[in-house]
Amino acid sequence: MATSLELFRDRFPEFTAQSDALVTTKIAQAAARMDATAWGTLYTEAALFLAAHLLELTRRAQASGAVAAAGAITSMTTGRVSVSYGSTGGGSGSSGGTLDATPYGLEYQELLRISPNPGVMVVKGTE
Repeated sequence: MATSLELFRDRFPEFTAQSDALVTTKIAQAAARMDATAWGTLYTEAALFLAAHLLELTRRAQASGAVAAAGAITSMTTGRVSVSYGSTGGGSGSSGGTLDATPYGLEYQELLRISPNPGVMVVKGTE
């Protein structure tokens, strides 16, 4: 794969506290959701930004104790505790889904916009 741990670490020093194993997992997840041929020369940069986005969502969830895939709280009950979360989406359309949640996701969306083959760009589903 064109993206590597070293490239990621050089590009995003703010993630130095994250383990190599976790970063490598997020790079692999990003790569699995992308088509290198469709992205062309922007593939590596886009994969790094998508991996950073996924890692930031994980980091935020770990810090808050929330589930990474959870959206905004849509309902809350105090007696016998009940919390409901909205969907975060996951697409790359104008609403952006979770891509709007981090500056890395926003940069990924910009790369998506300027990619050489935007008609075939698909972000494969989240887990």
